Amino acid sequence: MYSSILASLNLPAALEDAGGDQVPQSVLDKAQQIRDMGGVQYLERLMSDLPELLTRNREILDEVRFG
Repeated sequence: MYSSILASLNLPAALEDAGGDQVPQSVLDKAQQIRDMGGVQYLERLMSDLPELLTRNREILDEVRFG
């Protein structure tokens, strides 16, 4: 569920090693992007849209399969 959100934010597949003492700059940059887009409320809104999007995708697939 969260993977598509993370992918849409271009988060790396793996985090760079910062030696365990600090947060990698790429993570700080992405965190700022999320804050700029509305923070937790933005992420919650995206997640709340998922059930409706799933239903619509199923409808489209049914139309394609059953004509």
